[in-house]
Amino acid sequence: MRKVFGFVIALAGLGLAVGAVAIPAAAQSSGSVQANVSVNQVLELTGLPASFQLAGDPGQTVTAQDAVTFTVTTNNANGASTILQSVNLVGPGGAVIPATSLSYSNPQSNGGTYTALVAAPGTQNVAGSGLGITPHSLSFQIQIPAVNPGNYTGTLNFSLVAS
Repeated sequence: MRKVFGFVIALAGLGLAVGAVAIPAAAQSSGSVQANVSVNQVLELTGLPASFQLAGDPGQTVTAQDAVTFTVTTNNANGASTILQSVNLVGPGGAVIPATSLSYSNPQSNGGTYTALVAAPGTQNVAGSGLGITPHSLSFQIQIPAVNPGNYTGTLNFSLVAS
């Protein structure tokens, strides 16, 4: 019996010795990385038609409803302004219809009231846009002046400016 008892004590002692052995901690290392995100400004004017037509007799007021439709896209929190550069309309033999004879209406910003274009080559704000995607539709009107018959043309230039 004595041997068995000694063996149990030896095992108990061994167990205590194993429990007391220190196990080294795993090696550790740390660091950090700064994330940088650069957001580009989006200011885009899309969907402008190639042209529009107004036709009539001298003295007649002619309107082209929704003649110029376009979309403004911006991520500028203050939105954007659509600027129109006026141009005189030039016809046969160099005859001119002044830009001020042409009027526009933007129901979103001026409630459908027609506003004459400024004298060429002036510019004016014709539409305001908020953050995101904003569709616009401009109608144009002219009282046909007493000028020689024929086609009178001019290129209306639109541009965007961040507000």
